[in-house]
Amino acid sequence: MLLNDLSEEQRFCGYIADTQARSRAVANMIGIKAAVDFFEGCGLECNTKSSLFRVKRVFQELDIADVYIGDLRIDVRLSVNNEFFIPKKHYEYGVTPDLYMFISYNSDSGETSVCGFVEPIKVDKANANNYYYFISRNTITPPERTAELFDTLQAKAKKVLPLGIKKNCFIL
Repeated sequence: MLLNDLSEEQRFCGYIADTQARSRAVANMIGIKAAVDFFEGCGLECNTKSSLFRVKRVFQELDIADVYIGDLRIDVRLSVNNEFFIPKKHYEYGVTPDLYMFISYNSDSGETSVCGFVEPIKVDKANANNYYYFISRNTITPPERTAELFDTLQAKAKKVLPLGIKKNCFIL
């Protein structure tokens, strides 16, 4: 698929002052747009309204590019040179999604293609540098198995504080 209309993404990215963070934001927006197109092409309803990437501070600090399919939170990672990686911060701060999605991007043609998916528990944490876990191609579930993967994948249980703990937050 070709990505020509990035006006919404360009507006979002224009608010980010740091040039490195802005470049990451542009890449993530390209990935999110490609993911939405892919899921809608599969007949799945994709939601980005409650995505964490919309919170500028969260995005800048944690490099999150998430979309939702029902209750599943999927973080989209863009690959430029067939290198697949996930920010370590996702694990450090407990914001791993239910699934990572990898999308290849050809900057010359503007074309994207879905490479596949990996579950966070299948990430080899020994294959890393200071900032990223690297994902080998053979651990990625191909896009042809999307329906099968979604059928078997269970969304993580939502963690809610017990009422007593919430109540104690308001005691002075």
